[in-house]
Amino acid sequence: MRGKGGSGSRGLTLGATLNIALVLVLITGVIMLYYYKEQQSPPGLDAYISDLRENMGVPPQPVNEIYGPPSSPLRGPLGVAVSPDGRIYVADSENNQIQVFDQDGKWVTRFGKLGRGEGDLYFPTSVIIRKNHVYVADLLNSRINIYTLDGQFKAVIPDPAKDPALQVGPLGLGQDGKDNSYVATVNHQIMVFDEKDRFVRFIGGPGDGPGLMSYPFSVTADPLGGVWVADSNNERIQQFDSNGRVRLVVSGLVLPRGIYADGRGRIYVADTFAHKVLVFNQAGQELFSFGVRGLGTGELNFPNGIVVDGQRIYIADRENNRNSIWSY
Repeated sequence: MRGKGGSGSRGLTLGATLNIALVLVLITGVIMLYYYKEQQSPPGLDAYISDLRENMGVPPQPVNEIYGPPSSPLRGPLGVAVSPDGRIYVADSENNQIQVFDQDGKWVTRFGKLGRGEGDLYFPTSVIIRKNHVYVADLLNSRINIYTLDGQFKAVIPDPAKDPALQVGPLGLGQDGKDNSYVATVNHQIMVFDEKDRFVRFIGGPGDGPGLMSYPFSVTADPLGGVWVADSNNERIQQFDSNGRVRLVVSGLVLPRGIYADGRGRIYVADTFAHKVLVFNQAGQELFSFGVRGLGTGELNFPNGIVVDGQRIYIADRENNRNSIWSY
C-alpha cells in the first residue's frame, strides 16, 4: 500500500511540474507575441542574440551605410574611428577632410581642408580617437595632426621644433592600452610614440622576410599586448610583441590594408583586393569572413580602414564612397 501511495505522489508531482512548465511556456509566448505585434524586442533580447551570434562565430550583418550630406558626400574614404560617445569620424581622403556623424549616421560636422598650413590636410588616410582627441594621418603633409573632438586644431607630431629630421609619411594609426601610439609609414616600418607623443623606436624595415614590411597600411594592438600590422604589399599580416620582435606571420591574403583588434583579441582584416573582411584568432587561424564585391547593401568595393566598437564593425568602403556599418 505504501508503494502505491509513493507512486501516486510521484505521478502527482510530475503532473504538477508539467502543468507549471506549460503555463510558463504560454506566458512566454504571450509576451513574445505582444512584443512582436508592437514591433519591438523584449528588453535585452537584441543584445543577448548579438552576443550569442558573436560567440558562435556567426558573421555580422550590414545595418547602415553613411554617404555623407548632399553638400559634401564622402569621396574615397580610407579611415574610420568611433569616439567614446559613439560619434563616427571618417577620413574623407579625396575631400581632404574629416567628416563626423552621430551613432545613427546623421551628419554632425566636418573639419580640415586642403592645404599645407596649420590644421590643414592633404590626403588623410587614417584616424583614431586617443586621449579624447582626434589623431589624423596627414599623408602628403607627412605629419599627424591632433584636433579636439569638435575639430579644433591642437598640435602636430612629430614636433618640427624638436624632431626636424624625423620623417613620418603616415599611412595608418593605432594605439595600445598603455597610451602608446603606432604609425604605419611609407618607409616600410612602424613608428612608436609614447603617451606624451614622444618618438620611441621603429619596428620593422623594408623587405619580405619575417618582421620586415612592404608598405604597411595599418597597425593595431590587441588586449594581450600584441602589435598587429597589415603588411599590405607582402600580402600578409604580422604580429609583434611590445618590443618589436616578430611573433607570427599569416600569409595568403591579397592586399590587406585595414586591421583592428577587438576587445576579445580577434583580428579583423579588410582585404582590399579580395573585397571582404577576414576575422582571425590569436593563433592566426581564420574564424570567418564577410562581404563580397559589389555596390549594394552588404557588399564592399575596395574596403580599407576598419574599427570595431562593441558589437558594431565600421568599414571605410572606399570605392563605394561610404562608411559601411555591420553588427552581430
